Amino acid sequence: MTAGKRPVTGPDSSLYPVDARSARRPEDENFFSFIQRGLSLSKAGLRQAQASLVIQERCKQSTNLEFKLMQTEILSAKDPDAITTTAAAARQGRLVVIPTDTVYGVGCTVTDDSVIRRLYAAKLRPLDKAIPVLLADPDALPQIVTEVSSTARTLIERFWPGPLTLVLPKRPDLPPALSPTDTVAVRIPDHPVARQVIAAAGGAMAVTSANASGAPPAQTAAAAHDQLAGRVSIVLDDGRAPVGVASTVALLSGAELRILRPGPLSLDDLVAAL
Repeated sequence: MTAGKRPVTGPDSSLYPVDARSARRPEDENFFSFIQRGLSLSKAGLRQAQASLVIQERCKQSTNLEFKLMQTEILSAKDPDAITTTAAAARQGRLVVIPTDTVYGVGCTVTDDSVIRRLYAAKLRPLDKAIPVLLADPDALPQIVTEVSSTARTLIERFWPGPLTLVLPKRPDLPPALSPTDTVAVRIPDHPVARQVIAAAGGAMAVTSANASGAPPAQTAAAAHDQLAGRVSIVLDDGRAPVGVASTVALLSGAELRILRPGPLSLDDLVAAL
C-alpha cells in the first residue's frame, strides 16, 4: 500500500498498515463521535427488534401464523371516545387490551376464527388452550352457550358480575379456535368500562389475560403494554385492576362442581351459594 493511503475496506486493521499521515484526522472526530452516539442510541432499538423477531418466530411455531407488528395506542378510559373507539377496533377484527375487575385482558371479536387465531399468536398461546368469553350481561349467554343448568344459573345469579368463570356447553357454530372442546369458559366482569366495551362490540368478546403466555397477568395498562406492545391496536387504561388476580374457573359436570383454576372465590364459597 502506498504511504499515506487510507484503508477503505476490511475489518482487520493489521492488514492495512497506516502511518502518521493516514491516522485519524481532527476532522474525523465529529464523524466517529456521531457513529458512537448512533450505536449507543440504537442498542435499545436493536434489542427491541431482536425481541420482535423472536416473538414472530415463536408465534409461527406455536400457531402456524405470521404476526405483523403494529402501532399500539394507549387510550384513557376517561376519554369520552375511548370506549367506542376500542369497541370499534374489536368489531373491525383488531386486538385490544381492556381493563377488568380481576386483571387486564386482551381480546377480540368472538365470531371470526382467523382473528381469534391472531389472539393466540399475540400471546404465544398454544392452540389447544381455549380462550374465555366475556359477556356484557346475562342476555348475551345464548350467543355463546347451548344450555345453562339450574346449578349454573344459581351461581350466575350469585356471583355475576364478578370473578367467577363457568365452563358451559358451547354453541357448535362458534369459531373452532375459540375452544378445542365442546365447552367454553364464560364470565361477566364486575367492571363498568369492560362491560361497556363488550356491549358496544356486540355483547360478547373472546378475552384472555393481557400477558405473554406463562408470564404474570397484567394488573395495569402499563404492564399489559410492556408485554403486548406491537401486537395489539389499543390498550385501554382505567387504572389498576381492583382484584389483581385472575378469576376462579369452575366446571359443572352433572352434580359435580370442580375448581379448574383457583382464584378469588373458593370451592366453599361456591358450594355455600347452592
